[in-house]
Amino acid sequence: MLISVFLPAAFLPGLTGRMYAQFALVIAATALLSAVNAATLKPTQCALWLRPSVPPEQRNWFYRGFNSVYNRLERGYAGLIGRMVVHSNLSVILALILIGIGGYGLSRVPTGFIPIEDQGYLLVAVQLPDGAALDRTQRVLDQVSEIAGKTPGVEQVVSIAGISALDASSSLANAGVAYLILKEWSERGPGQDLRSLFVGLNQKMTAIEEARILVIPPPPIQGIGNAAGFAMQVQLRDGNADFGKLQAVTGALVANAQTQSALQRVSSPFVRRFRSSMSRSTGSRPRRSM
Repeated sequence: MLISVFLPAAFLPGLTGRMYAQFALVIAATALLSAVNAATLKPTQCALWLRPSVPPEQRNWFYRGFNSVYNRLERGYAGLIGRMVVHSNLSVILALILIGIGGYGLSRVPTGFIPIEDQGYLLVAVQLPDGAALDRTQRVLDQVSEIAGKTPGVEQVVSIAGISALDASSSLANAGVAYLILKEWSERGPGQDLRSLFVGLNQKMTAIEEARILVIPPPPIQGIGNAAGFAMQVQLRDGNADFGKLQAVTGALVANAQTQSALQRVSSPFVRRFRSSMSRSTGSRPRRSM
């Protein structure tokens, strides 16, 4: 019954399925082991308990040897507990030390809703100034590929120009993305773990001043926390379509956010787009729309 209830939860799609998959599989496996135990081991144990007992000295060598070792361990454990009770002050100090070690270990474990995991690759988001051509974006991506390719621990680099990784993969000529395929965990040396590569590559990418470049690990669940940050939307609420004003407000917001010590690499994919048409036959003036 428990297996039929929990096992289907492991096949749910999307975020819900990923969140409940491990829990469902653990409960289903536990229920399966309990069923096997109830059908095989418990009846055998009951049969051993209900039959007339055999004196310990008349049992075979395996039982006598096991009981001898177990009795020694039991006496040693009882003696250790007795000494700990006698020296209770020392026992309390040792317990506090163990609690401190445990707290330190927990502080070293990654925190968050879902900690970042080493999935074998990294993302590099590239954003150039507004109006930058696609060829210019590709040249920056070539520099990113060259720097990343020379980094120990990186096996392959795949770059795509015209896609903004931080804007729901929208098509932007002044944006691009590069996928850094890392080597297998067994092939990496010291200083080639995910955190070291992430920090080191971000520092190396600062040498490219033509664009804003951000190296980010992929989220453990697709759709949650790209770049481990948050997103904001700016909206004109006065009823007009003044995109210049919207761009100015967005730029001021980004500039203010960059001064905050808790934030880093704040960027906006806002781009003003123009479309012009001109009639060569009539010589009319060009028309421009936004």
